[in-house]
Amino acid sequence: MNRLVSALGDFCAGHVCDEKWLVAPSFRVGRQWVDCVVRGGTAALNLRIKPLRAIALDLAGPLLAERQLKTVSGLAYELLVARLLAAGSDGGGGSRYL
Repeated sequence: MNRLVSALGDFCAGHVCDEKWLVAPSFRVGRQWVDCVVRGGTAALNLRIKPLRAIALDLAGPLLAERQLKTVSGLAYELLVARLLAAGSDGGGGSRYL
């Protein structure tokens, strides 16, 4: 068992009935982690998988609704990310970070 799954199992064992959030890259990956914990013999009661995108939408949802904005997906999302990366964080041509 890897350290992440082991630490998650220890946390679940110490907070059995408490609501817990597992921040994961996706529901699929989070489900795999939870499955490993359960196969290791620890109950994962009240453990909610929260992908980063879902957290962002939960936080931004009210503002998006208020301003009647929509989220982008698919090709529009990829083009937007590519455009942001090309512009870079310095406002010039290219990112120093990436």
